[in-house]
Amino acid sequence: MPMIPINEISGLFSRDVMDPSSGSAGVDHEETCDAHIYKITIPNVNSEDVKIQMEDKKYVRIIAEKKERREDKRKNSYVMESSSSGYYRRFCLPENANVNQINASMENNGVVTIAVPKN
Repeated sequence: MPMIPINEISGLFSRDVMDPSSGSAGVDHEETCDAHIYKITIPNVNSEDVKIQMEDKKYVRIIAEKKERREDKRKNSYVMESSSSGYYRRFCLPENANVNQINASMENNGVVTIAVPKN
């Protein structure tokens, strides 16, 4: 999957919020010679439901929201059930982050990768 510049996708680690039934997603951080790589697993969410935003050229904010509606229409009854769950994570970028070159992508298995090149 191609990397997408973060400014085209739509604020070190703070507390994350997620629906308790979904579990809690952590952030994996890997530092290479050239970049900081962050990986976050957000299961059962489509890429169009994930927003990645820059805040004050210092923070990255990830917000995901999943809404579902199920309808069951039968001859003598009608049942509609709605549910929603969400995820929020915000973390501070390192001092040597090149905030103008950040890229993000999401794989089909729900893993969001954020690549932050170093200055």
